[in-house]
Amino acid sequence: MSSKNASRREFLRLVAAAASATAIGEDVIAQTGSASATGVPTRLLGKTGARVSIIGVGGSHAGRIPDPEGARFIHMAVDEGITFFDNAWDYGGGTAEEVMGKNLAMDGYRKKVFLMTKNCGRDYKDSVKCLEDSL
Repeated sequence: MSSKNASRREFLRLVAAAASATAIGEDVIAQTGSASATGVPTRLLGKTGARVSIIGVGGSHAGRIPDPEGARFIHMAVDEGITFFDNAWDYGGGTAEEVMGKNLAMDGYRKKVFLMTKNCGRDYKDSVKCLEDSL
């Protein structure tokens, strides 16, 4: 690095790298937190502003567990810090939302989680029907 341009170029490269590392570090710190006493890390969910656990419970599987084991499984997940629950209108032949909804409705568990569902409609009419069925 004998010329001033090379030194300046290297300086700018180092400043850009440091700024990037700082921004990434701040973003990771801002998004990481403890969902519960268990220490399950959380992240912000897109632009929703909601903070959810980095792992979740999927309705496709949870909907297949018969009660009382299904209720115990869902409640234990929440009690251990899982706050993100994923479902879809057609999981389990259309029953997964009902099973998860029933088990989350018990003892205020629904208020402790972010529950999402996917719409399987391919046009407006089918999408509206899926949404109404989900609700």
